[in-house]
Amino acid sequence: MAGRSLWTYRVGLVISTGVLLVQIFALQMVWTWVYADQPAVPGSGQAGQISLSVQLAYVTLSSAQFWALNHWGVYSLQQRVREGRVGSDLARPLGLMWQATAGQIGTIAGCLPFVAAAVLISGVLGSVAAPASPAAFLGYLVSLLLAVIVSIQLTLLLDMTSFWSLEVTGIYLSFSLVSRFLSGSLVPLWFMPDWLRILAGLFPFQATTFSPVAIYLGVLQGTAMWHALSVAAGWVLILALALHVSWRRVLTKIVVQGG
Repeated sequence: MAGRSLWTYRVGLVISTGVLLVQIFALQMVWTWVYADQPAVPGSGQAGQISLSVQLAYVTLSSAQFWALNHWGVYSLQQRVREGRVGSDLARPLGLMWQATAGQIGTIAGCLPFVAAAVLISGVLGSVAAPASPAAFLGYLVSLLLAVIVSIQLTLLLDMTSFWSLEVTGIYLSFSLVSRFLSGSLVPLWFMPDWLRILAGLFPFQATTFSPVAIYLGVLQGTAMWHALSVAAGWVLILALALHVSWRRVLTKIVVQGG
């Protein structure tokens, strides 16, 4: 339902996809300038040498993946709480968290054709790479599934703040800024200072963007790949527990506008 509703505003999606392409091309120009005539530059940690082709492919894939997983859809739990419609949602047989989850899944599914178009256009210009290996592709599929789950969980936790405060614009903007940076969407973790890379590793955001794309490109392989998958799976469990605890508190806090 959320996916079909999202397509009702497909003109907005087309414009948003255009903005995504502009972002991708702008970042590619910046990184091409940074590399200058160097074929590769050393990354931090165990990343090794990062070639320009890998970096440009990372820019395309990470930007597209972050856009798809963090696109605000037509189903907004925060808006439903603000307008008092959450009361009717709670009366439905399907639990509210499952309704919100379905809405998020529908939004992501509705964005897929536009993401595919953006990646295809970038690929025509030579800024998309094939998986580093069959193992890298399989690892990417697993990490992508975990990324979707973590992204949905983070969105649900963010939406729950609307049960305590009707004005959450500042919280949403702060979350968007922090998640975009710490996920590696703008700057990959392999080009961050060691202290910042370690700090980013303390949060779940890298599991939504950096880890899947780094696995796809073969930068994280072997033990490093399994470690990234284990960290992402661990965050799924931690966030599931946080959602359970938060939801139990929400049930004692709900105030519907208008009585």
